[in-house]
Amino acid sequence: MGIPIVVGREFAPTDDEQAPNAVIVNEHVAEQVWPGENAVGKTIVRGEREWTVVGVANNAVYYEVGEDTESQTYHPFFQNYQPQTTFTVETAGDPMAMLPAVEQVIRDYDRNIAISNIRALDDVVAGELGQSRVARRTRGIGIRMALGAFQSKVAGAV
Repeated sequence: MGIPIVVGREFAPTDDEQAPNAVIVNEHVAEQVWPGENAVGKTIVRGEREWTVVGVANNAVYYEVGEDTESQTYHPFFQNYQPQTTFTVETAGDPMAMLPAVEQVIRDYDRNIAISNIRALDDVVAGELGQSRVARRTRGIGIRMALGAFQSKVAGAV
């Protein structure tokens, strides 16, 4: 996703089922749980499993433009498979052209994994930004109308 790691490391191919459980936390988690300390090497418990912090990532927007900063943890896929996992794949060139290769890697891991809702990240981001722009524009229209603007003028501006 291009979210920089500010302390520690990214996940490695060796962070698999046989390796100790690794987790990356965002800065918000690190500041909330270990204020003034280096989070790398610390342990968190999730369910019945312990996870060792291997990195701290910048805070980022996760769900909606303009959202408050949220706590976020990242787990290696092979250590923490979830049925509703979102894969993000970085490619050179057209991401949709890489789809067959990506699907094959997933199928090689587990033939029963359902693959759906495939989109290019640029399309996802454009959709989110478009929703944000519409929301701001709607508010502006409401303000103009409340201040007495003529409906025909507001409609013409839209």
